[in-house]
Amino acid sequence: MLKFMNALHCRFEPFMNARWFKSLMLFIIFLNPFAIIPQVYQVCTSTSVEGVSLFTWCIFGAIQTALAFEAVRTKSVGIFFSMAVSVVESTTIIVVTYLRSS
Repeated sequence: MLKFMNALHCRFEPFMNARWFKSLMLFIIFLNPFAIIPQVYQVCTSTSVEGVSLFTWCIFGAIQTALAFEAVRTKSVGIFFSMAVSVVESTTIIVVTYLRSS
């Protein structure tokens, strides 16, 4: 697998180091928290949380937490803040959904 990843890295390194690509990735990284906002709004304002999967949001929260730690390891400030905000949003969805479904 390492050979495969090294081959991909060598193949795409010039592309990934282009200034426009880095700007695009920064924009995409910050889209994640914005994509979650409608769900946070819905669970906080709706009278019913029917259809909101706690299991799914717990998995999302675990993935976001893991990526936040990976961002610390790789010193990626953008990914860290994006995932930290996403973890807060996911936790909000989990708590509100749990409390309203009880």
